[in-house]
Amino acid sequence: MTDTIVLPTVATRPERPACQPAVPRSQNVTQPAKTQPDRWTPDLIRDEVRRRHLSLRGIALAAGLHEAACRQALHGINRKGADALAEALNIPFDKLFPDGFVQSRRQASVKQLAESRQKRAAPTDKIAARA
Repeated sequence: MTDTIVLPTVATRPERPACQPAVPRSQNVTQPAKTQPDRWTPDLIRDEVRRRHLSLRGIALAAGLHEAACRQALHGINRKGADALAEALNIPFDKLFPDGFVQSRRQASVKQLAESRQKRAAPTDKIAARA
């Protein structure tokens, strides 16, 4: 007597046609967000960079800048990094960074230091003090 072995049938997934893209065009990552915020914050900019599968370091290096340039741009220090971010995200610079930039850390700290010194009085005050 011969025993017949019956194997369970395994359901297979239907094959996707070769011409159909893996990601629908409506979810294309290179497209800008449909609803852009009124005010961009550093966290929102980072989120948008990640949403497009980019990195701050990659954007900076692609623009020929130091790898920290875009990270510094989020803090208002590196203008070239900010330009690279605006170009990579395809968002106008003045919309992405409406507050503007400090030229450098040194210039910002020197200006604050000069304003805080008491000896730095206006020339008219020095003349009036001598009289």
